[in-house]
Amino acid sequence: MTDTRRNSILLTLVLLAMTLAFTFSLSFVAPPAPDADHQFDTEAALSRLTRILGDERPHPVDTDANDAVRERLLTEIRALGFDPIVRDDFRCARSFGVCARVRNVMFWAVPPTDDKQQGVALMSHYDSVPAGPGAGDDGAGVAVGLEAARLLKGRSDLRPVLILITDGEEIGLLGAESFVYTDPLAARIDAVVNVEARGVRGPISMFQTSRPNGRDVAAIAKTGRTALSNTFTTSVYEAMPNDTDVSRFLDEDAPRQVDAANFAFLLGDQFYHTPGDNLANLDPGTVFHSGINALATVEQFARQPSDSVSDNNRLYFDVLTRGIISVPFWLAPAIILLSGLLCLIALARTGTARVWRGWVMMPAALISVGLATVAVAWLIGFATSGHAYSPAHPWALRGAVSAIAILVAAGLTVLLRSRNTDPAEESDRTGALLKSWLWISVLAAISWLVFPSAIMFFFGALFLTCFGVIAALFKRQPLFVGISLLAAGLYILLNLPLLGFALAGLGGMAAPFAVLWAIPVVIIVIALPTRNRSALPLGALGGLTAALIVAAVVVPTYTAKAPRGLSIQHITSDAGSFVQTTGRSEPPQTLAETGAFTYENPLGDVLRAYRRARWSRAADRAPDIEAAITVLSNIVADDTRTVSLRLNAPTADRLRIAPESEEGLWTSLSINGVTVQPSAWGARIAGRSVRDLQLDITLPAQQPLGQMAITRFGLGTDMAALAARRPDWTLPRQAGDVRVRIVNIEDAMTP
Repeated sequence: MTDTRRNSILLTLVLLAMTLAFTFSLSFVAPPAPDADHQFDTEAALSRLTRILGDERPHPVDTDANDAVRERLLTEIRALGFDPIVRDDFRCARSFGVCARVRNVMFWAVPPTDDKQQGVALMSHYDSVPAGPGAGDDGAGVAVGLEAARLLKGRSDLRPVLILITDGEEIGLLGAESFVYTDPLAARIDAVVNVEARGVRGPISMFQTSRPNGRDVAAIAKTGRTALSNTFTTSVYEAMPNDTDVSRFLDEDAPRQVDAANFAFLLGDQFYHTPGDNLANLDPGTVFHSGINALATVEQFARQPSDSVSDNNRLYFDVLTRGIISVPFWLAPAIILLSGLLCLIALARTGTARVWRGWVMMPAALISVGLATVAVAWLIGFATSGHAYSPAHPWALRGAVSAIAILVAAGLTVLLRSRNTDPAEESDRTGALLKSWLWISVLAAISWLVFPSAIMFFFGALFLTCFGVIAALFKRQPLFVGISLLAAGLYILLNLPLLGFALAGLGGMAAPFAVLWAIPVVIIVIALPTRNRSALPLGALGGLTAALIVAAVVVPTYTAKAPRGLSIQHITSDAGSFVQTTGRSEPPQTLAETGAFTYENPLGDVLRAYRRARWSRAADRAPDIEAAITVLSNIVADDTRTVSLRLNAPTADRLRIAPESEEGLWTSLSINGVTVQPSAWGARIAGRSVRDLQLDITLPAQQPLGQMAITRFGLGTDMAALAARRPDWTLPRQAGDVRVRIVNIEDAMTP
């Protein structure tokens, strides 16, 4: 068998294996099965959680159900031999108008030995959204905290450890804000470990640290079966508007600086904030992975001295959750510069710089792959009525975009290589590889300038490549080729989970991420010359690509095990009464059969949060919500009006109040005596406080007071038949099904 024939077979196997590996990439980072011999007892943790959740009713902040969950939580804490502390606070967020009565629960797993000793907080939250019971978000975090407390009890080798279980996280991080800014124990905390969730399964990810992150990375690097962790994910999260309780600890104006490690699991997000976030769907392996990482990180923080926090920045990334590589951040640009300079020197010394085809292989592949993956994602979306991504079968889109990326990159590289004098000639191969690695160095440098943490994609491969280029300088071309293949393999290994998680979070919008796979493909195709033997690898890959694209089109988008979020709202305002569904997708046929839905805004110029198009139809009657607004005082002085109102709404669960328009903001607003920052969005109040509430509003004398939306969870009996027609591949999400009454405050006031 000739070398090129052997290379053709080998290249075929490598490209097919790459495609399948990327298609099923998340299988490589699946959480470990619970280890019965490990000190973290997953079965005990889940048993406590089962008792705490009880009948698994949703338990949003300040509700009867949340009271019941808290009482069962306190019982479990006392059963472990700890003395819980409950803080009761009516809290309004400092930066935006959200208010609720919150009751944080906390206790010392490792008590302080004196009044000044600093410690670590292991944090979770026990409230849920109105739509679901919150077994994953964040019952799993509560279960991890209690089991960790059992294991930490009596430890004399650690600094103090506070188990902090906040309330009101889902409505706006209110429990964490109450703790950070008003609780005396906050002054005792110099590091925080948080366990969160955006799903019900999958490996735990460590997605946020403090800055600088040196001590944080040192803590998470010693956790055994590590979490998915990398600098890029952390930076992307920081650039997004998302928040968890950790955000309040890291506020710029927070009372003190802390170290931080924020953990969460992300798969099964079709059940996130739905009734499917329950114990039956929660993966024990995920709880185990969360527990061992949170416990080990707390232990590491508690062993570090408390006289300082992180003082240096590290570039870090995990290797398929089997360990973490961490280097000083300054080393990254040094490696980029070194690899680029070495490639330029080697091109000059080997005399291979003049062949133009080698210069265009990498940029042509990157540009073509970017266009091809976007086109394929659009094609799948077009063929499936806008659903490029199937939550029920996420592998299909991963496979389709990965396969087209590999096929296009391999095809272009083979085409350009076959036009050279002799693709198998060592000097020709060396020159093409050097030019490709130089392009990768340039791409890494651009990434560094635009988004510095993106260097983690390239760091390992470029570091290894430096040794290969040195070999090329000494005329050791076979060694250079071998190291190039190893560097491409390392690149694949380190970046394997990225596309899977990107597509899981962003769907078809993440398809351009597949350009990352063009980089190792170009290197591998150059290193394994086939010389007119390209039909086998490209033909086999083309067949697999077509099959995966077809699969992405024909698999069902949603199933009962991967449902679409669909809440029903029964709303009334001056414009009339309507039934609406959430989301831009058309209502299922079973709902449409009850009446013709149209995509519009039938409510008119109402509160900003409701002033948008939805799938709506007229309702026969208004929702049953009792509410009365009583004027306590109405004083006009000069050009200013000050109004005090009492809202009595005995069945309400939430309230949104807002000024008449964005141009006419209130001068001041207080809710139950707590000042709220006025804004065009007004304010939201959650929980039983809504049922008997005092509002004090100051505004220009000639300006109307504005509007309020009074919300009651669930649909009334008159809508039961409609709710029953929801198909089993849909579930209510976030606030769930609600009744809403929107009123003009002036019209509803009584003396």
